Amino acid sequence: KKKGTGKTKVTRHVDQRVQARNSALNAFGGVKVDVFVRVRPQLADIQAKQKIAVEVDHEGAKIEVKDPAGNPTKYTYDKVYGPDSSQTDVYDDCVSPIVEQVSSGLSCCIFAYGQTGAGKTFTMRGDLSDNPDNYGIIQRSLVHLMKRLHEHEYTDINVKCSFLEIYNESLEDLFLESKISSKKSTSSKSPLT
Repeated sequence: KKKGTGKTKVTRHVDQRVQARNSALNAFGGVKVDVFVRVRPQLADIQAKQKIAVEVDHEGAKIEVKDPAGNPTKYTYDKVYGPDSSQTDVYDDCVSPIVEQVSSGLSCCIFAYGQTGAGKTFTMRGDLSDNPDNYGIIQRSLVHLMKRLHEHEYTDINVKCSFLEIYNESLEDLFLESKISSKKSTSSKSPLT
C-alpha cells in the first residue's frame, strides 16, 4: 500500500504483444502502421458461379489474388485472416494490443478500408445481437478499454473516441442515430465524447 493513502499500488502488467508493438514504435520513431487483411467468406450466389480468386496464407501473412486468366499476384501484410476467421481472432490479434496502448495514454487509430461488400461493417460493428461472440471491433474495444481503465487508480479520466464512416463522400458518425449528410468534411460532437 502507498503510505497515507490507504490505496494499494497496482503492478502494471504489459502484454508481450503490447511490448512488441511499443518496441516497433520506438524503432520507427514513434509511428507504426500495421496492415491486417481479412477476407470474408464468398457469398453463396457468387460461389455457385465463380471460382475463388483469393487464397490466404496465414503463416506467411500473404494473399494471392488471381486475375480472370488465372495469373496470380501475391501481397504480403502484417497479418491475414481467411474466411474462417472469427471476430475474436481479429480483435485479439489486431485491436487488443492497440486498446492496451490507449489505456496507457497513447492516441491510436483503427482504419478499415475496402470496397463495398468486403466486410468492413461486419468487422467493425459486428452483429448487433445480444451474442458477445458476434460483437465487432467497436463493442469489443469499448468494453476492453473500460475494463482496463477501472484497473488503474485514476482520479480523472477523459475518454474521447470517434467511430466514423465515409461512404460515397458522406460522413457518418456511428455514435449518432441520424446520418450526417454532407459531401464536405464535417465535424460533430458524439454523445460519447
